[in-house]
Amino acid sequence: MRAARNLGLDMRSRQLRRCGLCGNTSILTRSHVPPQTAGNDAGVSRMAIVEDGKRAFLGRRSDGGLWVRGLCGDCNNLGGRRYDTAYGDFAKALRPYGGAARHLLVERNSAPAVLFAPGLVSRAILHGMHALSPHLREKFPILADQLAADEEAVRLPPGLRLRVALTYGLTARVSGAVHAQRVLDLRETYYVFAEVFFPPLAWALCPPHHESILDRERWVDATDWVRYSRERTSVDLRNIASGVPIVQHPLHQNPDDWVYMFSDKITPLLEGRLPH
Repeated sequence: MRAARNLGLDMRSRQLRRCGLCGNTSILTRSHVPPQTAGNDAGVSRMAIVEDGKRAFLGRRSDGGLWVRGLCGDCNNLGGRRYDTAYGDFAKALRPYGGAARHLLVERNSAPAVLFAPGLVSRAILHGMHALSPHLREKFPILADQLAADEEAVRLPPGLRLRVALTYGLTARVSGAVHAQRVLDLRETYYVFAEVFFPPLAWALCPPHHESILDRERWVDATDWVRYSRERTSVDLRNIASGVPIVQHPLHQNPDDWVYMFSDKITPLLEGRLPH
């Protein structure tokens, strides 16, 4: 019988690896993605996605939140010190609109009346995505260097987009690069360099693609949020997003409609269960 193995890259063990931001080699620290301030803490059970033959399933539960060893201590502390509180405040403000249950408290094609710090929030999630995806630094080194140095002027490179939506339920999922193709019903793609589905927020770092499910579902383009000054802490979401859709992960909607491709060399895959 074939032994079960991790379906994606296992980044939870203590071993020498390169930091996803600065590139220094060390024993990396636990990076919670999203930050613990968003509720990703001791009450969240995480499970690695594993396979036995051709059957994929979730492994043993372990409390303590969704985390990987993806950043060195300095880069991890930078995110915690500068950005994580703003991210937690944003998630808390949006929880009535998504979160554990689907609360349709916002009209279609509109955005919640929430004040937040787009520069800090976007840097927080980009830090987490670099922890999840070791190849991001290799593919976009200038972006990684800007984030690691905490530069005032950070720009996403051409062709790279940060997208955001609301999500709901008690299931969370984070992963590195995934390329999926819908083979039944609609013909569309889901191609991301990193993804974070943790209610009430869903994030995807992806290239532009006209046939993407993100475009059909009208995910917000948050690519320029990182250009906001760190001092801009009270921006009305309605002023920079005309509408925020409520979505679920494609695998959790109609998993049989999709064919997924990923690498067990660069893609960690974790799912989690949030407390009731």
